[in-house]
Amino acid sequence: MTLTGVGGVGKTRLALPGRARRRAGLPRGVWFVELAAVEDPDMLAQIVVEALDIRDNRLSSPVEVLTEHLRTGRQH
Repeated sequence: MTLTGVGGVGKTRLALPGRARRRAGLPRGVWFVELAAVEDPDMLAQIVVEALDIRDNRLSSPVEVLTEHLRTGRQH
């Protein structure tokens, strides 16, 4: 699930309780990635890779690492 919207509308307040409820039904887990402080869109993939604790040195860019992780559902 992705929640988007302008600041102050309650996205975090909505997401955090939902994360706790969904965790039980999702064996791979649920992550909350805070993006409010991201100023450089080129850093988005790197921030998500770090939040998911994906460690894959085979691929050259964070976008490739994240894409492979989401495509295969495996963490290397």
